[in-house]
Amino acid sequence: MLDLIALLNSDNLQWVQRAISDLVITQAFREVVWAALLRPIPELVDVHGRMADLFPADIQDWNGNLRCSIVCSLVILMYQAFSHDLDMQAQYLKAPQLHPRVMAACSEMYVCPEQFPLFSEAIKQLPSLQESNVFGMDTKNGVPKSTITQGVRRLKTLADLSSIQIHSAPDFQVPYVQFSFPAPSQHVEMHISHFITQS
Repeated sequence: MLDLIALLNSDNLQWVQRAISDLVITQAFREVVWAALLRPIPELVDVHGRMADLFPADIQDWNGNLRCSIVCSLVILMYQAFSHDLDMQAQYLKAPQLHPRVMAACSEMYVCPEQFPLFSEAIKQLPSLQESNVFGMDTKNGVPKSTITQGVRRLKTLADLSSIQIHSAPDFQVPYVQFSFPAPSQHVEMHISHFITQS
């Protein structure tokens, strides 16, 4: 955490990019994306169930990536969480100071994905996060929910999590949209009805 904070505090664009890339590929970042956007919310059960289903076009861009603005917002949120309880808080940046440098660094990473292969692969996978890829949390105790293996109840570990699988889908259909547009290995044609206001 201290290394990430030091890199994000820097005026060096490459250091900020390194921090973003290092953070986005972590399980912690997946958990934050899941909690913020993709976790089913019981209170939304009548309106599609997940925050992401309400705003599908704001979650994933036309290249199949998690949108840059979301990555930037979550990086800043995690930076603030990391630095919140540390001593000498005055040396840490506030969101209005941090946002322009994170946005500039991240925007360049989206424009030149071949220069940031790990980052590019991660943001392509993140919209396809499922419950099997993350820890369901026991919020009361602050630990992952338990799992049952061979009749024995135990806490989940990283070994229990499956890899992210990108799901092909023809377009943004709700409810419970599978975020993968355009489909990774095929050409997708959108029907004209997607661009016409229905009355």
